[in-house]
Amino acid sequence: MANAKVEWFKSVYAGLLYGGSKDTVICKWVHPTGPLALISTIRAQKDKQGNYRTPLKLKVSLPDGYTAHYTLDGSKPTLKSSMVDGYIEVDEPGTYHVRVTTFQKNKAIGTTAIFYSVKNKIEN
Repeated sequence: MANAKVEWFKSVYAGLLYGGSKDTVICKWVHPTGPLALISTIRAQKDKQGNYRTPLKLKVSLPDGYTAHYTLDGSKPTLKSSMVDGYIEVDEPGTYHVRVTTFQKNKAIGTTAIFYSVKNKIEN
């Protein structure tokens, strides 16, 4: 019955699922139509207000067999948008609404979105 509940959850909501054993933790985003891209910051300096310092480097993780395209202005990524090649780099200060859409065989699977505030100098 537990599997039925997890399958129901995956078919209705996108979210973060944890699994594994006491030695290994498996963590992945799931979406009703397939996996989503994971976005993480790489050695980013961040102040108490949540602002990041330039340059900001974002690592985008995808499962094998998937590609991803992104935008920084919140618009919906398409196959014509910039393609993710492992990382997204933000060199200029500003507020960015990063959206990464995962594709499999040129079909959009799902989108991950996050906001970043980036400044040249940050307060500690």
